[in-house]
Amino acid sequence: MTPSRMISGDTSEQTRFSNILVVCDGGAGDEATMQLAVEMLADTGAVPAVMGLVVPPAGLKRLAKHAGIDPEDVILRIKAEERNRLERLASALPNPVVIDVRTGKPFLDIIRQVISEKHDLVIKAAEAWNGAPKSLFTSTDQHLLRKCPAPVWLHMPQTPKPPQTVLAAVDVDFEAASQPDTLSGLNATVIETAAKIAHTSDAVLHIVHAWQAAGEGLVWMWSNMRDPQKEVDAYLQSVFEQSRKNLQDLIDTTDLPDTHLRTHSIKGSPRDVLPDKVTELKVDTLVMGSVARTGIPGFIIGNTAEDILNRVECSVVIVKPPGYISPVKS
Repeated sequence: MTPSRMISGDTSEQTRFSNILVVCDGGAGDEATMQLAVEMLADTGAVPAVMGLVVPPAGLKRLAKHAGIDPEDVILRIKAEERNRLERLASALPNPVVIDVRTGKPFLDIIRQVISEKHDLVIKAAEAWNGAPKSLFTSTDQHLLRKCPAPVWLHMPQTPKPPQTVLAAVDVDFEAASQPDTLSGLNATVIETAAKIAHTSDAVLHIVHAWQAAGEGLVWMWSNMRDPQKEVDAYLQSVFEQSRKNLQDLIDTTDLPDTHLRTHSIKGSPRDVLPDKVTELKVDTLVMGSVARTGIPGFIIGNTAEDILNRVECSVVIVKPPGYISPVKS
């Protein structure tokens, strides 16, 4: 681990988000996510877009028939009530927001809005699981994590606004990657996104790589030296030094704003190292990439990353690699 230090970089618009979409699904977290977006844009002059989501009630036609009104009027009334609710929440904010209420399939509406309006961040309260907020994200959240081209910030209610401690998880083991260029681009995007979040509130940014020494046991078994443990130790030290060098090279080539930065190269599986570090460092926001070593976008969600998400209780931001194209069409 390196001590805390300041990274000085460009202080232009690249250091901040400028076109945030806030997704409100009628839950208790809507007010907090609106506040978070306003705080993130406070010094930019930009106005957050707030999308309210209305799911038509089951048995709409039967309901409308017995109420003596047209089904379309039912939808219009529900949308009007939701707009009024969001306007009441927005009235307490220090800065304005733009509100739109949609009906339809939520994740499709969100992603199409992101594509058409070129939003650079989506903020949404993490969905509830069995009645309680959990990191096992569900339904709409899962679709967004896999398919939304912009970074998706799933906010947990207990985390501070804005964040105070941000952790960026990267993978600099390029030898094991089938598409190292994709991995390199994703790493840079993870760090840049995490730095934007940290820069807004002068938060501490931790960058973590969990490294593993493939074949560690084979060195012991096959060593012809009189002291096999010495050779194992030398092998582990070599892997660690390469990991640390790769991590530093990544940071040196990434344009970061003024950031309190700490780096960590830790031996172990990411599914164990990252949740432990989140707890140890009291991380409130974890930034990760949505791409597997296969290079197929979205497939890390459901494998190692899903294991990690299920074990943390902080807010999570998932980003895609450069050039990612969503399967959802605008």
